[in-house]
Amino acid sequence: MAFSLNDKRTPLEQFLQGESVTAYEFMGSHFVNWGDRDGVVFRVWAPNALSVSVVGDFNDWNPDANYMYKIDNSGVWELFIEGVWEYACYKYCVETPSMQKVMKTDPYAFHCQTRPDNASRVYEIHGYEWNDSEWLEHKKAHPHKNAPINVYEMHAGSWRKYEDGNVFSYKKLAEELIPYVKEMGYTHIEFMPLTEYPFDGSWGYQVTGYFAATSRYGTPKDLMYFVDKCHQEGIGVILDWVPAHFPKDEHGLGRFDGTGCYEYEDWRIGEHKEWGTYIFNYARYEVASFLLSSAMFWLDQYHIDGIRVDAVASMLYLDYNRKDGEWLANIYGGRENLVAVDFLQKLNTVVHMFHPEAMMIAEESTAWPNVTGFPPKDIKLEDLFFAVCRGGWPRCMALSKDSAKLEIAKDYYRQIYQKDISAIDGVNRNPEWARTLLWSYARNMATTAKRKNIFSDVKATQNVTDVTLSSYIDALELLYVVKDIDAWTPHLRSKTAIRAAKKHIFVDPSIGLAALGVNPDYFINDLDLFGHVFENMVLRDLLVFAEKHNARVMHYTDDMGVEADAVYQLEDGRYALIEIKTGVNKIPEAEKSLLRFKDIILKYNEKALEKEKHPRDVYKEPSALIVICANATMAYTTESGVRVVPVGCLRD
Repeated sequence: MAFSLNDKRTPLEQFLQGESVTAYEFMGSHFVNWGDRDGVVFRVWAPNALSVSVVGDFNDWNPDANYMYKIDNSGVWELFIEGVWEYACYKYCVETPSMQKVMKTDPYAFHCQTRPDNASRVYEIHGYEWNDSEWLEHKKAHPHKNAPINVYEMHAGSWRKYEDGNVFSYKKLAEELIPYVKEMGYTHIEFMPLTEYPFDGSWGYQVTGYFAATSRYGTPKDLMYFVDKCHQEGIGVILDWVPAHFPKDEHGLGRFDGTGCYEYEDWRIGEHKEWGTYIFNYARYEVASFLLSSAMFWLDQYHIDGIRVDAVASMLYLDYNRKDGEWLANIYGGRENLVAVDFLQKLNTVVHMFHPEAMMIAEESTAWPNVTGFPPKDIKLEDLFFAVCRGGWPRCMALSKDSAKLEIAKDYYRQIYQKDISAIDGVNRNPEWARTLLWSYARNMATTAKRKNIFSDVKATQNVTDVTLSSYIDALELLYVVKDIDAWTPHLRSKTAIRAAKKHIFVDPSIGLAALGVNPDYFINDLDLFGHVFENMVLRDLLVFAEKHNARVMHYTDDMGVEADAVYQLEDGRYALIEIKTGVNKIPEAEKSLLRFKDIILKYNEKALEKEKHPRDVYKEPSALIVICANATMAYTTESGVRVVPVGCLRD
């Protein structure tokens, strides 16, 4: 994870890489002086739009008056308009790929019209003079974890009203609510969502403005006033925040550029039908930046003391409130939403990096312990020996004894060859053939052994054909037990034979180790086997990343000895060459190998470009050269630019 207090990347780069925590400072509308002209710069992300224009009070809502310009190929559109005033209303007119024009509110707007109107308003979010320094220092000196808290949950619009039915303003709530809460002995007020929303009946849980305090009760600075007054009276403020889903209102985030922009395209992972809402595409970098920045915005700009993350259970499970056939399994065939888990981990990490005293509360109706926990960065080899044998099985979380945890993988292994391999497609298969095949596959874990060599192990003791064994492997792939990784096949050297064989891995290497009958102590005397198992584990995790980022994981080996344990390639052609090593003593060797590979690519391109009409492809220079190491104690970049990543950082 690249979040840093001293990040030298541009705001646009951070946004596009999914690692912006202050995207609201760049996106949206902002007062600027541009070439000695005062006005507002507008920026919006609409990657598939044919055109985008700004319409508002200042141009009589004319969609042809102020067309925006796309910044390179980023999907971000930008325009400066002189003379725009504060509280001016505006929207974006977005032309979709089908040439329809839709009017959208600004996803990053700080202020909006009061419902039923829904335009965004230009607003200066900075400038409120806070008077809560004593409270902020008190929080640091007295962490909330060390003292009892008593939380008063309420809905701002229904707590108390005027006799005519009108709701209290933020300032009126400060006058009436704070004394009541103090008298009743509460330490914190938890508001149901105050982020802008169109429908009163949703109580704020169908959000259209993730950076806009609802205008029902006043301006953004009025809410700042309320929080400030709470802090002066020793009361903390917690905000309900909804990253799980968003409504389908035409002016909102849904189908923002005519496509699945903030949401998934596939309804099986992109909609909550029972709620009538879309699900955020946590796999998109820009969406991750949007949500991370939203959470940080309320902590940064409003001094909020804690965030209650709503509907976490709906984020964690792909089959949440879904029937069979209405959801898609993850890469392992399971129901866990891995990209959502990754997002929650990033969210928790970011918040506590910049606001260590903040409260992070999950509204979680299941029992997934330590969902936001990260592994220690300094991992001993003995810990890895145990980890690969234990596997990543959720059942392990409920067990306290290490010996019991090691039995889980063995149980799954027996279940696979005795029952599952036949049950997956209703074909009756021989358990002994399946068991022996798993053993042979495990012997060749993380290698490019030919299938016939794997089959020969089985045929040495079993009377079975290659065709039958191939069908067994197909069944194991359907069960998400084994997976073959394709070779990366660029023809860099015409006279060099590229080994196109697939690399064999277990989706969880603990199954392979159960088939071999190996326990953690075995590796002390067989580090060579552990090297293959460790490579399998890293490749498995890279596949998880790839699923999130719409990327591919491959490998490369040629007859001249040039290789990369993994090639991680994005859709836009960018790729990283990766070597996987168990010991720090292997890092120099891996570095040398990666640099040699890069040099071959550069020389190939030079020769290709010498010809006016060159038939061969010109390959991009690798975006990164990476060594993932089992026992490295810290991440660093070598003088030659090779990045060394401890395995404990792999999930960061």
